[in-house]
Formats: sequence, structure tokens, C-alpha cells
Amino acid sequence: WQCWVSGVVVVLSLAWCCGMAGKFFLRVNERFLRGVRQRVVAVCDAGLLGKSFASRGLVLDLKAHHAFYEGERVGVEALCEALRVEVSVNLVGEECIAAASKVIPVSLRDAIRVGGVPHVQYYKF
Repeated sequence: WQCWVSGVVVVLSLAWCCGMAGKFFLRVNERFLRGVRQRVVAVCDAGLLGKSFASRGLVLDLKAHHAFYEGERVGVEALCEALRVEVSVNLVGEECIAAASKVIPVSLRDAIRVGGVPHVQYYKF
């Protein structure tokens, strides 16, 4: 795996377990806040990255914030494997939410929709 450090942010690449291509972009974003490591896994359907969506005063901007989501291209199996151990997850898109529902308690009916695109945040306590 690779590790990139900039200030207090560490980004881990999951290429070692995820393969080279897939339906989703998956990125593990890690930072240290007051000495505590915090990880957020960001996943989006590959076709949504680089686009912006808006409705009802909400904006989901995967163009301006592409770096948060743009990691490894992964398929369903690698996505599910990565999510099994995570505590904080952001999911954008119908396909990744459906795939994630196999291993964490999320569903499309739990999602907010911004410009027709579903978005779910999951936290395991």
C-alpha cells in the first residue's frame, strides 16, 4: 500500500486488496485530531466523480471535492471487504449504496437525494 502525508492528513490507498478496476471509487481518508486517528471511507459510483448535483438548496459537488472520493477503482467484492471493518463511511450513488448494504446497515431508502443522486453517511458506534 502507499501512504501520502500532508500536514495532519494521511491517505491510504487500498490497491493491495482492491484490484485495478471496478464500478466504484474508494478512498480511505485518515487524519489525526488531537492525537486521535479518525478514518472516513469515501465511496462513489465511478460515473458520478467529477460531476456536481444540486436540489432544494443542497449541493453534492463531486467535481470540487473529487480528491475526497477519488482513490482506487474497486468492484463489489473489494468494496464489501473494505467496509466490513470501517466505522465512518460516506456513500454516493445507487450502485455503491446497494453494494454496501450487503455488509453494513444502509439502504437507498435511508439516503438523502441531491439532484436525484443518493447520499448516505454511516457511523458505527
